[in-house]
Amino acid sequence: MAKKNVDYRKVFQPSDTIAFMAIGVGLVIALVAPYDNLAVRLIGICIAILGGVALFMMVSPRLTDLQIINPIRPSSMPDIMSRTVQDAKKRTQTFDSDAYRRTFGQAETEEQTFFDESQTSLFEENLARPQTPPTETSVAAGMELIAEGDSSVRIVGTRKSTTSGSSVPTLVSEARQAARQAQIDELTQRRQATTFLPSQTDPFEGSPDQEIQLSDDVIIRPARKRDAEPPTEESTASSMSNVIEPDIALPATEDVELGDAFEQVDDQEPSQGADVDAVVHASADDAAMEQPQEILDAEAIAAAEAEAWQARQEASDLESEELEPEPAVAAPPRETSRRSPSVSLSTFVSELNEEDLTSQEPRREFDYLLNRVLMVIRSATNARTAAFLWVNSERQQLVVEAKITEAEDEFTTKRKIPMRMDALSQIARDGRPEIITQISASAETELLPYYDRPAGTVSFIGVPVYYGGNVVGILCADSKLEDAYSDITVGFFGQFTKLISGLVSAYTTKYDLLQASSTLEAIEELRQAIGASPLSAASVIRAMFSSVIQRMDVSRIGVVSYDSARREWTLTDARTAMDEDYRSYVGASVNVTSSAVGTCITSALSVVQTQEFTTTRVFDAEPALDFGQFVAVPLRTAKECFGALFLENLEGSLSTQDIALAEAMAEYASTFYEQLHQIDSLRGTALLDHETGVLNEQGFEMRVREEFARAVDYNIPLTVCMVHLDASRASQEQRMHALLHVLRLVKEQLREYDVVARFGQEHIALGLIGYKLQEAQNWTETMRREIASSPVNVDGKRLSFTVSIGIAQAEPRDTWDDLIAHANAALEVSMRSGNKVTVFA
Repeated sequence: MAKKNVDYRKVFQPSDTIAFMAIGVGLVIALVAPYDNLAVRLIGICIAILGGVALFMMVSPRLTDLQIINPIRPSSMPDIMSRTVQDAKKRTQTFDSDAYRRTFGQAETEEQTFFDESQTSLFEENLARPQTPPTETSVAAGMELIAEGDSSVRIVGTRKSTTSGSSVPTLVSEARQAARQAQIDELTQRRQATTFLPSQTDPFEGSPDQEIQLSDDVIIRPARKRDAEPPTEESTASSMSNVIEPDIALPATEDVELGDAFEQVDDQEPSQGADVDAVVHASADDAAMEQPQEILDAEAIAAAEAEAWQARQEASDLESEELEPEPAVAAPPRETSRRSPSVSLSTFVSELNEEDLTSQEPRREFDYLLNRVLMVIRSATNARTAAFLWVNSERQQLVVEAKITEAEDEFTTKRKIPMRMDALSQIARDGRPEIITQISASAETELLPYYDRPAGTVSFIGVPVYYGGNVVGILCADSKLEDAYSDITVGFFGQFTKLISGLVSAYTTKYDLLQASSTLEAIEELRQAIGASPLSAASVIRAMFSSVIQRMDVSRIGVVSYDSARREWTLTDARTAMDEDYRSYVGASVNVTSSAVGTCITSALSVVQTQEFTTTRVFDAEPALDFGQFVAVPLRTAKECFGALFLENLEGSLSTQDIALAEAMAEYASTFYEQLHQIDSLRGTALLDHETGVLNEQGFEMRVREEFARAVDYNIPLTVCMVHLDASRASQEQRMHALLHVLRLVKEQLREYDVVARFGQEHIALGLIGYKLQEAQNWTETMRREIASSPVNVDGKRLSFTVSIGIAQAEPRDTWDDLIAHANAALEVSMRSGNKVTVFA
């Protein structure tokens, strides 16, 4: 037995003084009064007794709150072997870890699937294993269960089936339909052969009192009350009186007969029933004086009702004799008692902010339920403190997750406790439950690290919480009572460890689902943002920045990618919430061999640095970061890494889930980088312009290089013309129509072996083979006048455009680059005035 140390200062309060005074006054009167004055002595004894009752009613709730009244405990003892060790500081009872893990560490999903043997015969084709047909014993047991319930029907008999067990049983629904049809036919015949009074109720209407044959083996019939009696004239008159005066308020707290209700109404004072308009008396004479005609009708109805009830009773008894091999004995009626406990609604319904858990994240829901578990443990055991701690094996730490304690001043304020040689650390390492009693004051803080100073703890219990076969937490409690815990308490705690393991599994799954849902939402928003503008590297970066900033607290964000023009890695874009000068570093060179972001790019793996910034993060001239967090995630696909997205947080750190979300968004954005890379690759290898269908710049260069080599070898003239569409107030779409119009006119005047190509957006390059410089000038002048005199029809509007043309002839000493440069120089001269042809000389 646990030795209880009662603190009487918590049991008795100053408000109990009146009760003590009443007890004292009563005892004084009983003892001081003369022996011959018995009445005075009895009065004193009564006063003392009343004072004692009042004192008990005030003190009893406090005793329960202080755990002085022992709560009900589990009676079953777990089959776990233990070993007890006694030393100078404590007595320790250690339990077998393997047996505890087998009993309380298995997953709930390993249990067998439940099969209802009474229903398997209806679905034989859907079951993989053979089913055993129900026997007479199982049918009898099932009928007993039905008879013991509060159902309004009872079993009146059974019939043995003549069919074999191998035949397919008839479904219950088919049996009910057949029975119902037979009842309708029988009731129709009996109703036609019976005559009732106008006010008499048809005993067969709705067939509420008829038997229902569920199958060949089971017949049920509505149960009749044993105390049923034929209706009399007095009862019928009472019922009619109830109809005459409908304003009578019957008691709602007890089951009473109608006559009793009328007697209760008679006993009430008129002032007590404010809602009652009239009081009905039991005297038939008074009722007859008020309503003589209705009472005469009631007497006639009463006689008819008595005859109809007698006929219905005889018919029912006759049918019961035919269907019952043995008469069934109805259960005696139970007396109904109702109580109205004076319990506050707040005991069962919490505040709105506590009940509304559906909109909160799983961590808060888990903490809410875990605190409720600790409240139950503390209420059901002699516990002063009940706590749950996580076990971090990698960092060798115990993390206080939840606690309910009376020793708030002694309980540690640290959330993370290092694992040493204390009792909690031993439970975490070995996975063995422990009960420690007779704890000395000098060893309390060494054994229980969640106390900063001694708190007077005498008993302690701790059990491990398993998840996935590993110890993930510790459920513990302590008390100021000696021998407060036993083997039974270990089994009691073990059931809660299985509950906590189930909560961990459920909320881990829920958190993963919420994280996956958040990732999908972020990717969907990123996809919509990218699709809202033409695809380019800048649009992808802007959309990625927007999505990350909306979901994470970051101080700086930027992207490093490869600049093909500069042939080096550079800071492509950056945003900051601290200093606007940081954006001026856009375009800075990044050394991928010595920087943290370069490590991310070369390894295609995320890099996370916290409080360790000894190396360059992005570029050499970057601002210093004395504290905070640096995260770099790669922009990678399955084939290539296109750069890195880096995040800097000066005020906090990103969680693992935030980093995973950033990696998912960066990986999705990388697919667009891959598309742009493929588009550039296709454009680099393509020879035709996809909008106009003529050669592009690369195709023109390859074709004219061949003609240039032939012109040098065979001394054939080769002239290159550069045509540019002059500036105007037309829109870009209208100028595109004009460019196509110019190409159509030019191609109509060119020979098949002449070369035409598109240079840039509004340039056309022509290679005139065999044309000398003067001949090319005459031809281009003709084309210039024709283009200026032929308007373009765009959306119902006729628009006129002009062109500027530059001409250069290939010389034997020139190269390809020289030829193109000469033609562009002549074009620039023509563009200054517009609508002009200039020859390079």
